[in-house]
Amino acid sequence: MASHKQKNSHRIAVDWGTSNLRVWVLDHQGNIVARARSEKGMGTLRPDQFEAVVLDLIPEFLDGETVLEIRVCGMAGAREGWVDAGYCPVPCAPPDGNRARHAPTTDRRISVRVLPGVNQVDPADVMRGEETQIAGFLAKDPSFDGVICLPGTHTKWVRVAGGKILGFQTFMTGELFSLLTNNSILRHTTSTEGWNEKAFAGAVVAALDGPGTPTATQFSLRAKALISHLPPDVARARLSGHLHR
Repeated sequence: MASHKQKNSHRIAVDWGTSNLRVWVLDHQGNIVARARSEKGMGTLRPDQFEAVVLDLIPEFLDGETVLEIRVCGMAGAREGWVDAGYCPVPCAPPDGNRARHAPTTDRRISVRVLPGVNQVDPADVMRGEETQIAGFLAKDPSFDGVICLPGTHTKWVRVAGGKILGFQTFMTGELFSLLTNNSILRHTTSTEGWNEKAFAGAVVAALDGPGTPTATQFSLRAKALISHLPPDVARARLSGHLHR
């Protein structure tokens, strides 16, 4: 990278997951001026392919006179990703740019740094990408003391206080939901794309109030559909809520 070049007036933020990635273009005040996304997630790429994917998404913001700063979080920092960015152990503040690692690039118009994830030794757990969402939350509420839930394929429940991630636990919520609705007997009960927000909220409360027996609770949805004609959208929402325990 030539040292005489100045920084581009825009910056790029990338959240790179296993299945897809999202890109935001920011101006010098941090305002979002453009967005892009791609289904070329980390799981489909070799380390030497990441650069080309990013360049294809932001051509209008590249020039030969300035260096465009790109910050990446998520699975691009995994061992099999663009560069192994490592982890910060809890308790820790959400990792910032000072802990990011330079990713190898050949295009002189860009400078890429990848943020590390966060890990926990006991019980063993890891996150990549969610820590950046937590940083955004704390930017708006720096004095927050409590638990943050980050729903997804692998839902994270994160204990936060004093601006730090103190501990967290991952649940395979979304993955189990997909398996159960597509490959189990519950596919006959939840065969809809509909959703019932009230049923979902009630199931979340019930799951948090008592541990119960998850598999028995899930099968009861099938029984209620047969006996009481439970609507598919209600069953689908309740299943998702039960899995958030």
